[in-house]
Amino acid sequence: MLSGEEKKKLFKDNKSLLQEHIQSIMDERIEYKVENVTGPDHQKVYECSCYIGDKKYETGKGRSKKAAEQEAAEQTMTAIKEKSCI
Repeated sequence: MLSGEEKKKLFKDNKSLLQEHIQSIMDERIEYKVENVTGPDHQKVYECSCYIGDKKYETGKGRSKKAAEQEAAEQTMTAIKEKSCI
């Protein structure tokens, strides 16, 4: 059986992982901005971008703002790892 701390490590979301990574290497704030909303009221698709400091990184889409932010965080973390852009 997993301890509470082990569960937290195992089930961290992308936004938390990105936040921890950025805090470990720099003192910049991460912000998520809704760039676009499309679709009818019952099927909205949100497009959110991830900003670190003043720089815009990746964008994610989802059926909720939270899902779009999670996707943007995941895409940003992937870009950072692949390009070593931070």
